[in-house]
Amino acid sequence: MRLSELEPGLLDLPHFESGVARRLGRLREREVEELTAADIAFCLRQSIAVQFMVDRAIHFLADAPLLQVELFPGDLLVSLLAAAESATLSETQRSEVWDICASAKAGAESIAQHVLPAIRASSFSPTVD
Repeated sequence: MRLSELEPGLLDLPHFESGVARRLGRLREREVEELTAADIAFCLRQSIAVQFMVDRAIHFLADAPLLQVELFPGDLLVSLLAAAESATLSETQRSEVWDICASAKAGAESIAQHVLPAIRASSFSPTVD
């Protein structure tokens, strides 16, 4: 199904020369299954077809909760959580998002506890030829 079929109002938007408008123009005729994780994050941030984007975001985040799609590690999860605040998620979706959050939290704590101290203690630096 195309994004414009899920959100018919996308076809009626004025054609402004903004980054958001240009991106919407590129995405609105794409099939939802073709959208990248970055496209999903964009749609969630713009409140576009949120109910459909939630499942796609969960799909991308299930194995990589701190996935970086555009801005910073975990940005897709942040977009999902913001959209989930205003959307009505099913009990299954809520449970899946909670599991992803728990996994992200454990990963962030592990990085803080093990990786960052190892980096600080390391004398490693790349050799420049």
